[in-house]
Amino acid sequence: MIRTTISEDRAYISGLIDGEGTIYVNNQGYYGLKIVNTNKAVLEWLNKRMGKTGKLYIDSRSDRVKICYILQWAGHDAINILRQVKPYLHIKKNQAQLILEYGMTRYNKDKLYKEMRELNN
Repeated sequence: MIRTTISEDRAYISGLIDGEGTIYVNNQGYYGLKIVNTNKAVLEWLNKRMGKTGKLYIDSRSDRVKICYILQWAGHDAINILRQVKPYLHIKKNQAQLILEYGMTRYNKDKLYKEMRELNN
């Protein structure tokens, strides 16, 4: 069996975040990270790999034939994940940086919300 290195896992996880993930801030300033996928086993592996700090649940809004699962981290748990994978992110690197800066400084939540909306649109 070939063991992957931590950096390989982080690169893979960042690919999931770039492709299937959302880094978000709501209008009250709460922030987090979520990944949506139809493969529950991938999300379970990811949650285990990241210390089982995420919440895994079924996307109840899904009207698709296949069930969609959501793995979500909020607040400091999201910051811990983003710190580890940020060097490997491509698409969502700016969103990750914004959350990391916000988590460190707690600057104006309205400004954070507006900046994140611009990045995500």
